[in-house]
Amino acid sequence: MLSRFVSKLKFLSVLVCIACFCYVAWQSRSLILSVLRNAHPGYLLAAVCVWSLSHLTAPLGVSMIYRSLGRAVPYRFVLGTHLGLLPARYLPGGIWHTVGRGIRYHRYGIDSSQVTVGIFLETAFDLGMAFILGGGCIWAFRGTGGWLGLSAAVLLWISLAGLALTPFLLPLVAGQTRSKVSLPRYLEALGAYAMFSCIGPAAFVLYLLSLRVITADVSQLEIAGAYLYSWGLGVLAFFAPQGIGVFEVVAGALLAPPSALGSVAVLIAGFRLIRLLSDAAGWGVSWCSKPREDGQSGEEG
Repeated sequence: MLSRFVSKLKFLSVLVCIACFCYVAWQSRSLILSVLRNAHPGYLLAAVCVWSLSHLTAPLGVSMIYRSLGRAVPYRFVLGTHLGLLPARYLPGGIWHTVGRGIRYHRYGIDSSQVTVGIFLETAFDLGMAFILGGGCIWAFRGTGGWLGLSAAVLLWISLAGLALTPFLLPLVAGQTRSKVSLPRYLEALGAYAMFSCIGPAAFVLYLLSLRVITADVSQLEIAGAYLYSWGLGVLAFFAPQGIGVFEVVAGALLAPPSALGSVAVLIAGFRLIRLLSDAAGWGVSWCSKPREDGQSGEEG
């Protein structure tokens, strides 16, 4: 009953967001068309190329997560799984890329409980780094005067505490020796996710540079922080698949005055096209090269 309600809520939220974006785009069509006519194609291409690097670094972090759990999962296998399932990101619900990868890891030979722990750590690292790096930038530039600055500071400290305690609490919560975490390799995986977390903001800055909407009073570091923090809040919004609507509105609120929020949010929504093109390119490379995804699993002592 609850799952059916959540599914309908997600579908309704997507329709409402699309309707709002269409309405605002029509109301601001002159401004938006002017911005698009002056867009710099070189920066757009660079944004696609930079985002494509995420397809190389995300599997590295996943491979390191399983190494921290005592499982040797080759990077090539994780990369092939990640790229081959990219179209699943765009299925209704927004969870099927993760579900599909989990199924393939289990078929590879990883225990289902470890797959669950691995997916939990992926999400924790993604969100943790978004709120530590992004929230840190927002806090540094805005202080704690407004609700955005205050929430950024709170989520920053919660994320720091959560990631610091996770390797010690996880075995107790899971209640299994297979959930024991190697601390040095846990830190290596965190480093990989920190590197991964810098790619999206860099592509986002290039996208905004291509539209020539970055003003001198907003630094590129603040834009990068706004992207990460907004993305993290979008992930937390369970009712919005892939954070649609939440990401655009929060990022717009951080980067634009209230009078221009609608127009800027619509332009920010266009960044999803950069991600789509990058995902299509990554899947195309996977389809053409068809990397091997079979093999024998290994376990580290």
